[in-house]
Amino acid sequence: MVKYFSNYKYLTLLIVILLSFIYAIPNIFGYKPIIQISCIKEDTQCEKIYPYIKMELGKHSIQIQKKIHKNNDLLIFFLQHK
Repeated sequence: MVKYFSNYKYLTLLIVILLSFIYAIPNIFGYKPIIQISCIKEDTQCEKIYPYIKMELGKHSIQIQKKIHKNNDLLIFFLQHK
């Protein structure tokens, strides 16, 4: 097999391709506006503070798409404005 370029040039090309892929990942997966609220104390329930959060977001005309309550975390997804 005949090598046209030296090894460092192949390595440089591989690094450039890898960095380009890492740079493009956010464009591939997109963006979803979300807020995560974690309740640190076990006696605090995130469901109890959700009406307050919803009221505060409503004051600023921020619409909620969905909410997910998982373990001690509350995930709130927002609608995207284009």
